[in-house]
Amino acid sequence: MRLSWQKMLLVLVLVLVLALFFYLDLGRYFTIAQLKETKQQLLDYYETHQLTTIAVYLFIYIVASSLSLPGALSLTFAAGAIFGPWLGALLASVASTLGATGAFLSARYLVGASIQRRYAGRLEAINRGFRAEGAFYLLSLRLFAVIPYFIINLVMGLTPISTRTFLWATQLGMLPVIVLYSYTGTELSEIESVRDLFSLRLILSFIAMALLPIVARKLIQWWKRHQGARKS
Repeated sequence: MRLSWQKMLLVLVLVLVLALFFYLDLGRYFTIAQLKETKQQLLDYYETHQLTTIAVYLFIYIVASSLSLPGALSLTFAAGAIFGPWLGALLASVASTLGATGAFLSARYLVGASIQRRYAGRLEAINRGFRAEGAFYLLSLRLFAVIPYFIINLVMGLTPISTRTFLWATQLGMLPVIVLYSYTGTELSEIESVRDLFSLRLILSFIAMALLPIVARKLIQWWKRHQGARKS
């Protein structure tokens, strides 16, 4: 499997960006501890530069998730801490979906087409399944939140699922988790001691996050039964 010079250049840029990220230890800025330390400064800046803060946040989140960099969780918490639970959830949802689509398209552009051509016979059964239930399968993976999202983004780029289907299924599937994380971010930003960890709202938000995969599985099972009954 040979890559064209354009693809080789893209790979080189991606490797260089990743190398700089880890060499400069930029990941230290994408932690909950750093969020708590700089929370007030971020809030003060947001009060006087709202559009700039939103634009910078979206840019950082999209780039980070497109390159599958660590820190997406902290960025989602930051959305709630800075912008509030609802605007924060909206911004994080848009940014995470665009970033995931960027990773998806990169994987498809770099190796997806080559793999489909090289293993067309072996992948035919899988391709048929994705053409029939690609959105449903992707939605299930997003809702269960068992497999890391960045792996899902890259693997989906190797399948025949359309970009439009990937977009809406990703947006819908990640939305419940993002809403919960954004809301939790409003609580985490106020934690100053161990006692604060036991606030009722924070406990309820963590319970909701724990129950989400179970509820999602039940909904998926109900949907399958409903679809089966309609076909029969």
